[in-house]
Amino acid sequence: MDQEIDLATGWGVIMKKREAMGKKAQEIIEASEEGKCSYDKGYITQELYLCKTCNNNSQGSGICIGCYLACHLDHEVLEIGIKSNFRCDCGNSRLKNPCTFIQKTGENQENVYNQNFLGKFCICSQEDSEDRECEMYMCIGCYDWFHADCIELSNNCHNHSTYHEENIPKIPSENIENYYMICSKCINEWKFIPSAYKEFIYFDHPVKRVRNNGCPIESVEILKEFPYHVFLSKDWNSERCGCETCHEKFWPKQFLNAQEMEEKISLLGVINEETEKIMQEENVVNEDHDEPADDILNDMSKLPHETQINVANGYQILKETFEELADKVQGGVIDLETVEEFKQKLYEKYSAYKKSKNN
Repeated sequence: MDQEIDLATGWGVIMKKREAMGKKAQEIIEASEEGKCSYDKGYITQELYLCKTCNNNSQGSGICIGCYLACHLDHEVLEIGIKSNFRCDCGNSRLKNPCTFIQKTGENQENVYNQNFLGKFCICSQEDSEDRECEMYMCIGCYDWFHADCIELSNNCHNHSTYHEENIPKIPSENIENYYMICSKCINEWKFIPSAYKEFIYFDHPVKRVRNNGCPIESVEILKEFPYHVFLSKDWNSERCGCETCHEKFWPKQFLNAQEMEEKISLLGVINEETEKIMQEENVVNEDHDEPADDILNDMSKLPHETQINVANGYQILKETFEELADKVQGGVIDLETVEEFKQKLYEKYSAYKKSKNN
């Protein structure tokens, strides 16, 4: 039996919403400082991206959000996350393409690159994958991202091999937003935290300790190794010792950066918020119609960032393919045979596109 699908209304809604979303995004980009290359600002804390299509260096490279939107939107781009003291690489010798905004030649000598700039993350050094259903947490010390299951496995392995704690650190089961994640490498640079402030680290069974008068760090004889990934309560910021020695020696600037990052809404975040408003308004206007496209568009903003990029890259191909078959559609209705033909043409066009992009 041939099943018929009415696409006329749904396709019209998609086109209308995409046009409105694109217009709003362009307005936001043009009005925002982040819509331009951040190169002239020097070495700053900012969101960075890896363009796999243009990367030309074995250590990787990083581009700012303005260059991602202006120079690399149709490329294979991976979100790296927030990094500190970094200057945009777009257009220099680490990448193949010129920058739309600024002519650049030499490399940025003060930039520091880790595995993230090659698209790898965590202690497992794996690329982020949409198929891996696992939360990731950013260490506020090194800004690397870590998988939840890798954190748990690593903590358990340390406890059974080289170090023995009756109560090992865990990932908070709720209110995760009230904690900083600090990887084992960084916590060992800040040994004073587990040595003097252990009660602020999340355990299944909270650690309680009666404080003596005076500086808690001075009362510790030895700052011991603590080879675990930890989640530190943000209350530590306000309850830590405020003596002059602690403020100078035991107040990592990374904590200040972490506070600033949380208060900042990224350019893409603003765009997502505004497009959500557009979609909600359209849903109110069309709430009396049966429009299967609405669910698809509402879910798009919830997808991983790399998936949204892939959807954007394929949108033009989808539109062109649909228009080629539009003449065969009568009254806005198509049968399954036409759907199969549409799928085949779409596959062929996208395969050709991917091949040309990789060459």
